[in-house]
This record gives sequence, structure tokens and C-alpha cells, in this order.
Amino acid sequence: MDVVEMIMGLLRNHSTLNYQELLTVLNKLEDVVILSRVTLILGQALINTISDILESDSNLIPFTNTILNITDAVGDMMVGYPGSCTLVAPAIAMSVVDVVPGQFNSLTFGVSSDREGTKPEIFINRYPFNGTVAFISLPSALQHSFPQNGSTQRVKFQFFGISMLFKVLLCVHL
Repeated sequence: MDVVEMIMGLLRNHSTLNYQELLTVLNKLEDVVILSRVTLILGQALINTISDILESDSNLIPFTNTILNITDAVGDMMVGYPGSCTLVAPAIAMSVVDVVPGQFNSLTFGVSSDREGTKPEIFINRYPFNGTVAFISLPSALQHSFPQNGSTQRVKFQFFGISMLFKVLLCVHL
């Protein structure tokens, strides 16, 4: 947590990080996720930090996969939540839901209000109102895709409110 708090302090003083600074910060965040016990408090701090990075004026294109891998690992490594948890920051939201095969009926994930600077609202297994900007519904037939060893499976949903992370560069050579 101390490392994440130091990074958050660094980000407060910089609206733009150069390539080397981003590389260093993201490598440290990867280390934190891999080496730590990711509790709800640490998970929220990591999501807040990633959100700050996403909202910066930095060139994130070279780091898209790293950022996606970090957020995916946060969901994978999360411990100490009662069956499901949602972590929300202005530029990113994540929900982690534990599912017991054979007891899976369906699962929905919805997001509303992705206005810049505000935290999105997340809906798990509820149908949101007209302001929905993203919605995923996993049907009950998906239960047949889970391993049938009886162990709990983890389903992760991630929403990124910053589209710049997914811009594709097109190069034309003449």
C-alpha cells in the first residue's frame, strides 16, 4: 500500500508522464499486484491509481497491454470479499463475481454515467435505467462452459471510460 500511495502522490504533481516515468510507474504497479495480497482497500487504491494514469495527458498507447494486464491481475488476485465486489474510479470500473458452477443462472453487468471526472455507476444483476453506456448479459447456458470440478469460478467485468487506451494507429507506407 505504501508503494501505491507514493505513486498516487507522484501523479498528483504531474498531469503528464513521459515514457520512462510511465514505464517505471506501471512496472511498480505490476510488482505490487504480483507480490501483495490484493485486499479491497489495496484493489481500490490500484484502480484509483490506474484511473489517474488514464486521465493524465500522457501517451498511453505504448502501455495499453500493460494497463490491461494490471487491471486483469487486480481482479484475479483479489481476496477477502463476500462473493462479489465492485471497484470504481472516474476512468475505470471493475466488478469481480464468484460463481459456483451448477448454481449459475445468469449474470449482468451495466454501467451508467461515464461523464469525465465522475465515477460511473455499476449495476450487477440489475437492469439499469436509460443512461446505460455499457451492458453485458451472460446467459444461464454459460454454466456449461465452467469447469465441472465444483470449484468456484471468478467472472471479471472491466469498464474503461477513456477510449484513448483503445485507439489503433494506422500506418500507410507508400
